[in-house]
Amino acid sequence: MLNQRLLAEGYVSAGQANEIWDNDLDNYDKGDTETLKKAFSLSNRQLAFAGMEIRGVLVDDSTYYAIVNKQPDDIAKAGFHSAFAFGTTEVNFVRLILEKLSEGPVTKANLINMKNSLKGNDNLTMDQAVAIVERMVRDGWIWGTTANPSKRRHSMQSQLTLAPRAYLELSYMLVDQFDMDKDELPQQIIFS
Repeated sequence: MLNQRLLAEGYVSAGQANEIWDNDLDNYDKGDTETLKKAFSLSNRQLAFAGMEIRGVLVDDSTYYAIVNKQPDDIAKAGFHSAFAFGTTEVNFVRLILEKLSEGPVTKANLINMKNSLKGNDNLTMDQAVAIVERMVRDGWIWGTTANPSKRRHSMQSQLTLAPRAYLELSYMLVDQFDMDKDELPQQIIFS
């Protein structure tokens, strides 16, 4: 059940993981697994057969956990691409967003306006671009801070940046394709 929750959520904070372990799994036989860390290690032995593992990442002094594919093979990459409904155009837009965010925080308005940087026949309406950015936030690929609510269009001025899920699941893309220095990525925690 712990693995199912991690998969369903995309990623969870250490506090959420402990709450799942302490409260939600109370009715389940945990066997000789006394701690969450030990549960992660035992799960990793089973997940290894599928080329996956539970990892943690330290972002802004907080720890987050997710189940990740250890080898970013073609099937995993295709799964990421298939998550976006508008096909190639949407994938190209998402790639632009991730590339821009690999350089640092950007306002939501600037991310949405990156739709104008799409090349060739790739076109998105403003509503489609907004929906994509909001879905990336909702699905945990990016996150941000809320700007001053007294400003008229504060939600468009909120700063967005890469979320823990992006660092855990797309580190290969951030380094290999967007030239992020591997040392700039948040520290990953591996349970053995």
